[in-house]
Amino acid sequence: MYVRGKSFEFNADIVANILGRERPLVCDYPQDKCYASIPIDFNLIAYTLLGAPYNWIPGVSLSHRSLIAPYRILNLIVSHNVTLTLHFSDVSYDQGYFLYAISQNLSIDFSDTPYI
Repeated sequence: MYVRGKSFEFNADIVANILGRERPLVCDYPQDKCYASIPIDFNLIAYTLLGAPYNWIPGVSLSHRSLIAPYRILNLIVSHNVTLTLHFSDVSYDQGYFLYAISQNLSIDFSDTPYI
């Protein structure tokens, strides 16, 4: 990172150190940085978020309005406090998996989360 003429090293380990957290050896989220022990079934995630069977096609977002009530609330909280976006009406694969990981108490490496 380059700020006001000075270069600073900034990575997930530094963030974890600042937060006073140890990075998990094995984590479930973020999926591209962690090595989850179980393959991710996005149709199961969609079923959990929507409360009904759904074939979630890559690149297609879920509608915030179609989420069941607890996930609509969680999506609002995450959208305004973690992802810091006002555009919460579409739930992407990554956002959906993040909501699922929180609700299922999966291991999340927050220091390596793309939103933080």
